[in-house]
Amino acid sequence: MNCSRRIRKRFSKLVLIVLLFFIITSPIVTAEDNFLWEVSGPEGDFYLMGSLHYMVEGAYPLNDEVYNRLADSDTLVVEVDTREINQFEVQNLINQLGMLEPGESLEDILEPELYQRVQEILEPQGITAAQFNQFKPWYIGLLISNFAGYEMEAEIIEGIDYHILAEAVELELEVKELESLEYQYNMFADLEQELQIEMISDAFDDLAKGENYSQDLAELWLDGDVDGFYEMFFQNQSDSDAREEYYRKLFDERDVEMKENIKEMLAGDDELFIVVGAGHVVGDKGLLYLFEQAGYDINQL
Repeated sequence: MNCSRRIRKRFSKLVLIVLLFFIITSPIVTAEDNFLWEVSGPEGDFYLMGSLHYMVEGAYPLNDEVYNRLADSDTLVVEVDTREINQFEVQNLINQLGMLEPGESLEDILEPELYQRVQEILEPQGITAAQFNQFKPWYIGLLISNFAGYEMEAEIIEGIDYHILAEAVELELEVKELESLEYQYNMFADLEQELQIEMISDAFDDLAKGENYSQDLAELWLDGDVDGFYEMFFQNQSDSDAREEYYRKLFDERDVEMKENIKEMLAGDDELFIVVGAGHVVGDKGLLYLFEQAGYDINQL
């Protein structure tokens, strides 16, 4: 097995836990006990939960309200059903979408200072410059986001989405996807190179927030402190025009598509319990806002 195949195989395992990014909340919603809402409107009713894609030790079980509403549902809807992901699919997508063209190098794309920071975090993980130079910036950004969680020294356990998925399987609920792994990878790969580089800078900004960052975010989520969570996570969004555009692509554009996918699912008779990253739920362009504008009633549980 050559060097490229070895490193792609290794990275394909890592990427399973970095399918999506951290989440954003907004101060326009009054904080309650749960990041869970009942949404009722002309096309139907459903539960909508804002998720963390990681959690910290001691977080489970969640509030009984969450499990009771899940048990009342027929179908769980998630961004990506991680049970359906296999290593061959991941490696295939990395080969197709995550690799630079022959003759190109990450070192030639990044500014020297940023490239040095990439080296400093990846090389201690056993990933050499010769290896990571083959990858596009968006994929490097995912990897650094993953390693950043460990650098922050939080006791990371399964995220809310994984936890709820396991509960749904136990209840024998049907599981549907709003997106897919291929969709998400294509979204990242289609970003302009400037925005892909911004992914790397954004990951380093999270790392610079300190070793307690992941722990503090999780505690704010568990407390239902929407304002505090928003302020902590969203503080760097306006650092540059590129950063704002990156978040617009990552959240705002996808939220509109998610809304339309949800409305299509409401055409059926199933009671839906929908779990997506909280950044897609709240905010002045998030799903709650979009459904409210469409005439739905929003009730935080």
